Amino acid sequence: MATSQLTAKQMQELTPEDLSRLFLKVLQERERMTPQQLQQGIATYPWSLSGIVGMFVDEHDDLGLQSHLRYQLRQEFAGKVKQAKQLLIQKNLAYPDPTQNSDEFVRLTDNGKKADLSAPILGLTDTNGFIASVKGSGLDLDAVVEGYLRESFRAAEADLWLSATFMLGAASERLLFIVADHVDALIKNPAESAKLAKLWKAREVKEWIVGHLSNLKATYPAHKSAFIDVEDIFDTLFALYRYQRNEAGHPRETMPSFDPNVIRGMLLGFGTFQSRVNAILLTPP
Repeated sequence: MATSQLTAKQMQELTPEDLSRLFLKVLQERERMTPQQLQQGIATYPWSLSGIVGMFVDEHDDLGLQSHLRYQLRQEFAGKVKQAKQLLIQKNLAYPDPTQNSDEFVRLTDNGKKADLSAPILGLTDTNGFIASVKGSGLDLDAVVEGYLRESFRAAEADLWLSATFMLGAASERLLFIVADHVDALIKNPAESAKLAKLWKAREVKEWIVGHLSNLKATYPAHKSAFIDVEDIFDTLFALYRYQRNEAGHPRETMPSFDPNVIRGMLLGFGTFQSRVNAILLTPP
C-alpha cells in the first residue's frame, strides 16, 4: 500500500475524525489480506495503531520545526490518535484486540469491516464533511437547507433521532419550495404563478410541480433528463422525508419511535435528493 509522510501542517490540521477514518481504511485493507501477505508486507503487528501511524509519521523527522514546537505537535497528534481509537470503539467499528495487553491494538467489528468509507459515517465524519458529500460536485446548498442539514447531522451524532428526523424533513421541504420557484420561472405563466402563490401545503406544491413535468420536458429538450422520473423521486424520497417529519412534529398521546437505521439512511442519502433537485435548478429559464 502506497503511503506518504504527513507534513507538520497536515498533522496539525488532521482531526480525530480524519484519523479514525484513516485507521479504518488501513485496517479494512489488512482484513482482506491473507496471513502470508500480512507477514510479508507489514513489518509491525497488523492491528497496531502506532504501527499504522508510523506509516505516515516519521518519528525522526524534525518536520522543519524547532525542538519545542516539534515536541508540542507530536504530543497533540498523539492525543488525536487516542481520540480516534476511542471513536472507533464507541461507534462499534473496532474493539480492543483480546490477544494483546496494550490498548493500542484493535480489531474491526463486523460493522467496521463493512463500513462504507465512500460515504459519511456518523461519528467519524464531521459536519462539514457531511455537507460536502451532499453538495457533491453540484451547486452550492441553499443556506436554509444547509442549516437544517447541519442540525440534523449533529442531532443524529448525539442519537437524538426525533430531532434529526424533524430537521431532515424541514430541509427536504425547503428544497421542494426552491424547485417550485424555479419551475415557476421556467414555465413563465402568470396564471400558474398566481396558483403557486396561494399554495402553502408541501403536498399541494409537489402536485403543482408534477403537473408541469410533461411540458417542461418538451420545452427544454436539452435538459429533458432533469425532469424524467421526478414524480417518482418526489413520491418516494420527498414523501419519506415529509411523512417522517410529520410523525416527529405532530405530538400525540405517545412518543413516536424511529428506527435509527432508517433515519441514518435517509440522512446519508440526502445527497441523492439534492442531486435531482440540482438537475432541475441547472435548467436555465
